[in-house]
Parts: sequence; C-alpha cells; structure tokens
Amino acid sequence: MARFSISDIVELLPDGRWIVPPSEPLLFTGVSTYLPSWRPDDITFLRRDRETFGISARALRESGTVPRLLITSGPELGLPETAVLQVPDRQRALMKLARAARARLPAPLIGVTGSAGKTSTTALIAHALGQLGPVYASRVGANTARGVAWNLASAREEDRHIVLEMAIAGMRDSTAAARPDVAVFTNIHAAHLVHHGDLRTIAARKSRMFEGMRPGGKVILNSSMSERDYVAELAHAKGLEVIFYGRRPEDHVRPTGYDPERDLVRIAIGEALIDLPKCNRHGVHMLHNFLAACGVHLALGLSLDHLAAAFASFAPLPGRGARYAVPHPGGLFTLLDHSYNANPASMRVALAELLAVPVEGRRIAVLGEMAELGETAAAEHHRLMQDIAKVGLDRIYTIGAAYQRQGSVPGHQELRGPEDLAQIFENEIAAGDVVMVKGSNSTGLNAWVSKYIKDRSASLN
Repeated sequence: MARFSISDIVELLPDGRWIVPPSEPLLFTGVSTYLPSWRPDDITFLRRDRETFGISARALRESGTVPRLLITSGPELGLPETAVLQVPDRQRALMKLARAARARLPAPLIGVTGSAGKTSTTALIAHALGQLGPVYASRVGANTARGVAWNLASAREEDRHIVLEMAIAGMRDSTAAARPDVAVFTNIHAAHLVHHGDLRTIAARKSRMFEGMRPGGKVILNSSMSERDYVAELAHAKGLEVIFYGRRPEDHVRPTGYDPERDLVRIAIGEALIDLPKCNRHGVHMLHNFLAACGVHLALGLSLDHLAAAFASFAPLPGRGARYAVPHPGGLFTLLDHSYNANPASMRVALAELLAVPVEGRRIAVLGEMAELGETAAAEHHRLMQDIAKVGLDRIYTIGAAYQRQGSVPGHQELRGPEDLAQIFENEIAAGDVVMVKGSNSTGLNAWVSKYIKDRSASLN
C-alpha cells in the first residue's frame, strides 16, 4: 500500500504543528475527508465550522468513529483521537499527500471524464481490469479535485491498475496530482451549462486532464461525441495518442457485426476480434461504455481474453442502471434505478433502456427535473416531453416546475415531490410493470429510491 508514516507526514507537511502528538509509531494506508468512505487506517481531515470539506467532530462522535490521526485547521479538544496535526491550509495538505502517493504508485492510472456515464464507465473499466489483478477505483463517486486526491492517496502499491473518475470541477488540480497514463472521454453533453456556458467550454475544461499527462499517453475518445475533433486536436497538441471507439468503420474499437438471435455482437479491438453474447443485457448505453473499456485494454496492450466474461459478470450500480425485482401483490415489478442525477443526454439513455426492456405489464417513467441547464432549461424539458409523447409510454410521473405547462402528453401526471411516490408505487404500480426513475439529485429521487429498495427488500435482477 502507499503507506504514510508519521515521519513521512512531518516531511510532507513541514508547516504543521502537533496539537496532540502521536504517542506511538503510526502507519496510515489512506486518506478520508468523507465519513462513508472512512477506514480505520486513514489520515482523517476534520471539518470545522464554515469549512467546506472534511468530517465534522459531531459526525465522528455520533458515529463512534475514532481516527488515529486528525488533520485540522485549528485546535480541537474532547475528541478521542490519537494525534492531531494543525495545518494552515488543509486543501494544500491534502493535495501534497495525493501527489506523494502518486509518486509511490507504479500502476498505470486511467482517468475517466465526460458529461454522462463517467461513474458507470469507471466501474466497468475497473471490473474488467480486475480480472487481471487487484485494481483501485474511485469510491463513493468522489470525482472533484479533493475526491480525486483522497482516492489517489488511498490506492495501494500492489494495485495493478488505478481507475479514477475525474469531473470538470478542479480538473487542473486533479490531473496535476493523478498524472493519468490514459484518459477516457465518455461524451460532451449539455450538462451544468449554468456553470460552463456551452459545449466548447465544457470540452476545453475537461481536456485540461491532458495537462497532467506525459507525451505518448493515450486518450480514448467516443467518436460520436460533440466536440470530438476539438478534443482530439488538443490531445495531439500535447503529444498524446488518440484511440477512437464507436460505430465508424475507421474507429479503433467498433462493432463489426450483430447476430440478433443470440444478441451477439462482434467487436474489433485494433486488429483483434472478440464476440460478446447477450450484448444488450445492461442496455445499449452500457455496451457503448464497454467499448471504452476495450479501448483502455488496447491502449495498455493487455490481454483481451477475459473481456466478454467481465461484461457478463458486471452489475450496473445503484442509481446508475441497476435493475431490481420488487415484491408486489400478485408477483414482481421491475425497477430501473437511474435515479442518480440527470441531464438531457442521460435522460434519453435511461428512456431508451426502458423502451428496450421486455415487459409483461406497462412501461412507466418517473422523471425529476434536470437541474443546472441555465437558459436552456425550459427548452430542454419541452423537447424531452415531446420525445416521450412520440414513443408512447403508459404512464409518466414528473417532479419539478420545469415539467409544468409542457403541453398534453398522454398518461402524464405531475407530482409534488418524491413523497407522492409511496402512494403511487403502492396503489398504481402492478406486477409485471417496468418502472424507470431518473432525475437530478436536487429532486430527492435518488434518496427516495435508495430507501424504498432497502425497505422493500428488493433484489438485483
């Protein structure tokens, strides 16, 4: 593991001051700034009043969490810690630990970015690489600079590959610490436009990942994404090699044939070919993500023999395509859980899966509004409802003011919020139905679905 001793920490953080010195030699194997990701041997960052990251003293007490080392910006008393180190700048201290960890990690590092599908693609790449040996992958979706930093500092020296999700926010700090060997772009879509304005700006800011890469590094690009040529040009300007995946004949990774009877696709990966049976088992979007994973294997010169089995054994993540069989009077209904966040592109991906899933009963969508679209919000929600009207879902439940006054769509009902769903699921959903849930996190749908799945003892399907 990328272990840190007390002497390492003192050397890395020379401006630190011991509030409570360690009483014994200590060794740490990671960093935590977030309680759900905390591990006993983590260096733990404490969050004081008005600070934006770290774990609060109250959360530590209430959870019974006992860190062995706390890093804080001020003196703290009354915590059952072993040692407390005060530093003038916690963010700077975190990034120093991350960069030191990266220097000790021999494994190739794959950075994954994009407007949609980052987390699922990260998980799928890590799952495939995991067939070859130990892999460290981003935990709990932490993908901004601080999340990349603590994940990087928690990777192990014995890991054969490291796969980190890297968001647009803080990309320069993220890539300076991570120094990716391979960059993967899933797409460039209209997401977070309220912060970034337009697609070209989004592409430019995500392409800052290249600044941390050495010449000769590999960039895996979705050949159908917006701003593809612009991103490829930026990569070439940095001396990076571009590998395209998609459906064009010239793409390095591409499907070359499909057998509908076996739902089998043949995929070209450079000069090699692999067969992928039941290729739509996770939805068409996940097959496309799989092409990115194939591109990573091509970039690193890895064996391809395990890829089909890895795809077959992959399980989509909760909130990002997991399918649940939910007990219901008379049998089961299927819940397609796409509830973790939404933008126009990811919303259409989820709807496409809903339309493709075999169904005995009805196809039903529960849609929360899409946040952070800026001036395009009304138009994007209107276009979405128009598209839904064309495909003819049996029922559509919407949450959020953006769906109001969008015209008459058969089967459409507006809800006040997730609190209305309990009655809907209890009284209006029937055995054999397929229900897809999707919306931005601000709608509360992800939290509601997570609790519902737990309460109903639903099983992965």
